[in-house]
Amino acid sequence: MSTPNNPGHVQNAPKIVGLPGTEGNSEFVHQHYEDTCAVRSQELILRDFGISVSEDTLRSEAISHGWYTPGGGTDANSVGNLLELHGVAVNRYENANIYTLTSELAKGHKVIIGVDSGELWDKGVVEGLEDKLGIQGADHALIVSGIDTSDPDHVKVVLTDPGTGDIAKEYPMEQFIDAWKDSNCFMVTTAEPAPAWLPEMKHFDYELGHLESIGNLSYDTFEQNILPLSNDISSDQHAMALLTDDFSGLVNGDMSSISPELADAIAHIPSASHHISHFPETSEQNPDHNFSQPHHDFNDPAHPNDHNPTIADLIHDHDSQTDFPDHDLPPDSFHDDLHHSGLDDILDS
Repeated sequence: MSTPNNPGHVQNAPKIVGLPGTEGNSEFVHQHYEDTCAVRSQELILRDFGISVSEDTLRSEAISHGWYTPGGGTDANSVGNLLELHGVAVNRYENANIYTLTSELAKGHKVIIGVDSGELWDKGVVEGLEDKLGIQGADHALIVSGIDTSDPDHVKVVLTDPGTGDIAKEYPMEQFIDAWKDSNCFMVTTAEPAPAWLPEMKHFDYELGHLESIGNLSYDTFEQNILPLSNDISSDQHAMALLTDDFSGLVNGDMSSISPELADAIAHIPSASHHISHFPETSEQNPDHNFSQPHHDFNDPAHPNDHNPTIADLIHDHDSQTDFPDHDLPPDSFHDDLHHSGLDDILDS
């Protein structure tokens, strides 16, 4: 609930938006070809929506439509096309930011982004030299599964990575941003929240359409004050970098965390020039697809190979404490926040 002196501040809010991080990888995440990261990412999201289509089938469909070239991968403009083909509407963003990403997760949407894989997999001499020389380029697609602000000084972004098979690996936000910005912060999200049958969506308020809070802020405060600011200044790299640095303080309810340097930068941005610098293109939802039930009964012994687990299933397999359907964990534990507040409040990181 909000505090009397600060109606936008939520006490005892959950500290994760989306899914929690866990160590471990899985063949059910790892891509089957060296250049099918975008195809596999879409397959994983279709799986979450109860649509069982193999990576090979999706790859063939993408080839036939000209969305994927063997040996060349998937063009950024084609990411999301396979989701649309199978009835899952998407939004597409360019020049997004950590705040728009957080907002999408808070709405229960699934998110694919483009990154420079070297920024995530190898912070070595070559990657450091490329940064110094200004050599940038995105070469990989993956899923952002969550944002963890449990430690305000060390915010983590949870990634499901077909390139490594990582189920839900945590990265420091700064490292994540470095990798993401090389794609011009490209992002494709589902236009609708994930289905209610997913364990992490058990407490999501579909009528409300979003989590009740993000970090220690009410969602309304976040949406009305912080999100518009991030959109308005996102084309100013200096101001956006400063606002990104203030992310932890702002979502944890410290509205005074905006630095004097940021306030000065905002004051010098021409007032008429920056409004919603990302460009979502919403596709049509397939009216013939029934999203109330999965396409396959994964527990049907007649289809043993159809049990392609969701990301939440894989997290549970690797972390027995993350049992989403149950509610008998210690009241002060992180997982108690996860269960009792639900994914709705998880963005309350």
